Parts: sequence; C-alpha cells; structure tokens
Amino acid sequence: MAMSESRHESIGRALVESDREAWLMWRTESVVMATGYLPCWGLSFCLYPVKNSPILYIPALEPRDQLPSKGFVVREYPWGVLNSADPWGMLFSMIEKDLENLGISTEKVACLRDNSQTSPNTFSGESPAIDTRFLEKIFSTFNPGNEKTDTALKKLFTIKKENEIENIRLANKVAGTGLQVFYEKARPGLSEAQLSGMVEAAIQEEMGKKGVFYSRAWAMVQSGINTIDSGRFSRTTGRIMEEGEPVLIELATCVNGFWSDLTRVTATSELSPEKREIFTVVWEAQQLALKEVKPGKTTGDIDRAARDYIEARGYGKYFTHATGHHTGFRYHDHGPGIVPGGKEVLEPGMVITIEPGIYCPAKKMGCRIEDNVLVTEKGHETLSDFPKGLTMNR
Repeated sequence: MAMSESRHESIGRALVESDREAWLMWRTESVVMATGYLPCWGLSFCLYPVKNSPILYIPALEPRDQLPSKGFVVREYPWGVLNSADPWGMLFSMIEKDLENLGISTEKVACLRDNSQTSPNTFSGESPAIDTRFLEKIFSTFNPGNEKTDTALKKLFTIKKENEIENIRLANKVAGTGLQVFYEKARPGLSEAQLSGMVEAAIQEEMGKKGVFYSRAWAMVQSGINTIDSGRFSRTTGRIMEEGEPVLIELATCVNGFWSDLTRVTATSELSPEKREIFTVVWEAQQLALKEVKPGKTTGDIDRAARDYIEARGYGKYFTHATGHHTGFRYHDHGPGIVPGGKEVLEPGMVITIEPGIYCPAKKMGCRIEDNVLVTEKGHETLSDFPKGLTMNR
C-alpha cells in the first residue's frame, strides 16, 4: 500500500482551510482514509502534517505486513509489551517530540473529538481501550477544533478518491459472493442462523484471493414474520424458514478496510400476491430514487422520490426510516442522511446507499432493497452490480 497523492492533497487543503498544520487521528476509518492501512488492534495513531511525511505510531504487537509501503514514517510504542511501565505516556512523548522537530505548535494540531462511533479493526472480537487519561491529555494539549475544523475534516470522508472507489467497488464485488449464497440457500427447513453463517463463510473465504487480504461480513437474516421488524433492527435468530415467506438479508461487508452495505429480499417459495405487491412497490420506489442521484440534487430530492411513491401506493406509514446514508469508510459513514427535507447537495465522489423499505404487520411482510451508489460527474453508477429481484434472474 502507498499513500494516495490526491487524498494527501485533499487533507492538506482541509487543514489549511481550518488554519491547522497537522491532524492527529486514531479512529479506524480515519487511519484507513488517510493511509489506506487497516489496523489490527485499533490502537494505531497517525500524525498527518500539511508538510513533511505523515507519521504512523503503531503498538508493539501490530502486524507489519499491511503497513504502507512508502510515504510514511512508522514508529512503534510499547503497548502490549510485558512490564512496560507507561506505554501511553511514551506515545504522548513521541508525538510531542515529533511535533517539536516539525516546528508545529500544539494549538495548530487538529483532532476530531465529537465522533464516538468507529468502524471495527481486524481484531474485531474485542477492541482494546485507549487510556482515557491519555485522550484527556490529547484534548487538553492539542486543538480539538471548532465547527469550521470539524466540517472541513468530516467533508474528507464524504468525497471518495478514485483508488478508494475501487476499494469500495471490490467490497461490493466480494459481498456479491455472499448474496449468491443467500439466494441459492434460502429454503424451507433452514434456520436464519444457518443461512447467515453460510453467507458470512462465503465472504470470508474470499480472503487471500486477488486483491483481498481481509474480508469479513455481518449477515443479518430475518425471515417470515421477523421481516416486519427489519425496519427497526437487524437481528438473526434460530427461526426455521417456512414455505411461501420472505427472507431479508442486511449485509455489511468489510474488505481491506472499505465497506459495502446491501439489502436483498428473496422468498423460500412463491409469495402471495399481496406480499409480491409490497416487494414490487419497494423495487419501483428504489428505481425512482436512483434516477434522482446526480450532482446538484439534494438528499431531500432523493428521499422524496421514494417516499412520495410509497405514500401514493398506500404504504407511507410503513416506510419508517431514512432512504439512505453515506458509506465506504464505515458501514454508516460520515455525512448527512438521505432524509425528508435533506439539504446536502450531491457531489461527484460521494458514495451513498439507496434503501427504501416497507414493513407491514397486517401482511406479515417486511421488505427493503439497498444498493451502494457513486455520484459521478454526469449522474451515478451503481457499485453493487448484483440482481435485486425475488430471484437472481430479475
């Protein structure tokens, strides 16, 4: 992996606009965006100056094989080393010394403070805690920034660069291997948990194939009456699938630190006409929303296209969530949602989801169809190029 020149330039511009000379970051998605490197432990820090090479501080136990190949200085601090008295104090001293050598004062160092969410690292079964006293010292010593700084830095996440788009495209391609299994295996007699496991296994098996060094999925499968709740939460259970019922998958896939977020609905066998109608309305609403995705349109324009159609077909009160959100560096990325009245104007390079849904208790049917869409100079490109009918043939 090597540093992206266009990303390097965009970070530099954002810092200059914010009257800052460096950015100290540690959240997984920030490190991925700035360096292309996906941490294992989630304890890697990056000091990114406007001038000079960025510096990566990695814990002693971090694997070395996926570190950036060039463009960065890498320093190790002794987290995880037995009998290390104060690894966090040593890390802070290293950062201070590097800033002094770079001639950057502490008030010129930005850091994002108000975002509590972060995407998982590769050791996602447990994310080690960053010492709270260390973070308190970071925020009291450096400059957490103001609204102008936060806006400039968060904007970096919403506009993807070409190499990042290729990585998101790869994540969608890998997710497609899981969706293939979902459509093939969703049959009566199988449990939601069994189907979920099959999908996740197929995606993880892509690890080690061309261009994929890390591939994980979170396949949340809901069937029959459980689909009604899929607009409120995604949860796989041990429920056994039955004849003639819908099966919905909410599929989060992380490949090399980049994300895809997809939803599909299939059926265990032929659905009743009233259930098929709900599927058709959602499918048609998504098509209308997709037509609105182009530069200059607002998030509210996109939401309105889907929501008005669903309302006109008599299902308005059953569409209970936003029409989409940004994705790519995270499952749910930085940036305003695709919501009623949304004012954010679409720009080339944005990657958003389009995911209208209907969840109707009376008809025992929940349905959502979700794709990842790149805003281009002239319109849009659907990155999740996988069938979205009740079968793979539509």
